[in-house]
Amino acid sequence: YRLFKEWGIVITPEIASNLFIGMYTDTGGFRYRPTDHKTFKIATELVKIVPDYIELISKMENSQDKNAIYGQAIALSSIKTFHNDHLAISAVPFQVLADKNIPPTVISEGYVSNILKSVTGWDIAACMVEIEPGKIKVSFRSIKYDISKLAVAIGGGGHKSAAGAVLTTTLDEAVAKVVETSKVLYNL
Repeated sequence: YRLFKEWGIVITPEIASNLFIGMYTDTGGFRYRPTDHKTFKIATELVKIVPDYIELISKMENSQDKNAIYGQAIALSSIKTFHNDHLAISAVPFQVLADKNIPPTVISEGYVSNILKSVTGWDIAACMVEIEPGKIKVSFRSIKYDISKLAVAIGGGGHKSAAGAVLTTTLDEAVAKVVETSKVLYNL
């Protein structure tokens, strides 16, 4: 928004809609840091242009693919905890999804990780999905720890509270690597 303003670009309703939804999703519905008064000021400017922002949010949040829901259910049913319940991992094998004709790409690892992170005492949340045999996509979330350190340690990257990696290994080896690495990094 600031760059567009600086460049003299006219913020059309279409641009405002996209910028607003981008802000909304990136801030977790204005819940994640560094959301501040400046964020809300820009959001206010955007909804002046697109006053039906509630419809935008509703469309985005109410257009789930049924396979995504089935995949999330599989992911949530696979949760195991480690380090006295401080680490929660959801690990979904490729074959389980293939047997149910669910494309691995429909599972939102970040969504699952956010659910796990919301549980009191689960300080580190990880969702692992084997997107093809031997290729694991990992999404981390944490409120308590700088989770980017864990992601970097296993070959990924990200932000302090949200990070990820793609590992080329078996699902069991990926889980073991995250369990061991988190133990060392965070003294769990």
